[in-house]
Amino acid sequence: MTIGAIVKYISVFPNNNGLPAYRYNIGSLYRIGETVELALPQDIEFFLKEHSAGIKGLNVTYANNKLRITLTKAPDIVNGPYGTFDLYIRSNNIFTVVEVYVE
Repeated sequence: MTIGAIVKYISVFPNNNGLPAYRYNIGSLYRIGETVELALPQDIEFFLKEHSAGIKGLNVTYANNKLRITLTKAPDIVNGPYGTFDLYIRSNNIFTVVEVYVE
């Protein structure tokens, strides 16, 4: 009697659908009105995953295949926005997370 499992796998690199690398840093924002941009493929979905201070202090828009993140509130270490904010991006069944830093 043999105990164990026979495991077969294929080493592959999945298609990234034109999305940036996981945890790619888009840039930093320091003052109200500053914007960082990221070129992306068509038909993406995005979601800003952070506490309400980030959602209130960052404006995220997507137009003409460019994702734009604009700082709309002065950085505040106590009440936010401040620190690293994660933005989930999905294209079909592929997703990634990119970061923007506010200080």
